Amino acid sequence: MRDLLAHLLLRCPQMAQFVRRLPVLGAVAHRVGSRLLPPGARVWAKVRAGPARGLWLRVDPRYEDEYIRSTHEPLLQQFLTNHLRPGMVFYDVGAHIGFFSLLAARLVGREGKVFSFEAAPENVNRLMENARRNGFEQITIVPAAVWKECRQLRFQRASDDSSRNTGRVVLTQAAAPELIEVEAVTLDHFAQQHLFPQVIKIDVEGAEVEVLEGAQKILAAAPPVLLCEVHSAESAIRVQQLLDVQGYRVEWFEPTLRYPQHLLAVSC
Repeated sequence: MRDLLAHLLLRCPQMAQFVRRLPVLGAVAHRVGSRLLPPGARVWAKVRAGPARGLWLRVDPRYEDEYIRSTHEPLLQQFLTNHLRPGMVFYDVGAHIGFFSLLAARLVGREGKVFSFEAAPENVNRLMENARRNGFEQITIVPAAVWKECRQLRFQRASDDSSRNTGRVVLTQAAAPELIEVEAVTLDHFAQQHLFPQVIKIDVEGAEVEVLEGAQKILAAAPPVLLCEVHSAESAIRVQQLLDVQGYRVEWFEPTLRYPQHLLAVSC
């Protein structure tokens, strides 16, 4: 019964939202649904469409139906499809549960390599599960934040009542129940110990400037193609400056004043 309800939510999320808004019936449906499918429950499901079609993901049907319907960030899916080829090396910075890492692993094949950087321990565990279920040995999971220097950092985990993809580094010393200590690495240091990337995706909830500051040697020596999510106008100015210095041409995907938005950067 639990799996049946979960897959119903994944296939018909709009219907579930409609029922929850109904007077009386919505409250009853919510109580029954919470009993049959408790918060945090996850099920295995296959992506049903798009370039990731057929890949397995263990998802929370309440918050992660977009992965299964392949409607999650279609620009990023298209970017990977356009730029990754068999044998290439891809860095997924802010990998979450691995949707884009799995797609990248499919595209680079067994002769390629995917390095998935993720700081939240809960997401790391799920990323491992997803990579293992799909048989992608070309994925290497790096359980660390990415920053401008190698050190320990405070990291705020995302709420349990979400898809847990909004965790972020915090520099404040204030106490909070979701704050944990995590290791941080720079991409420059990591690449020196492993393989240099041809393509990098960056989605780190506002720390994109610090990630790029710690990747200047990579950008200068073996410039990869970059797709970076930028979270504020201030970050946009600094990111543009860092990439201009390294001779990158920048294209904004969403010509709007709203953030976050994505940029594509290619070395000239």
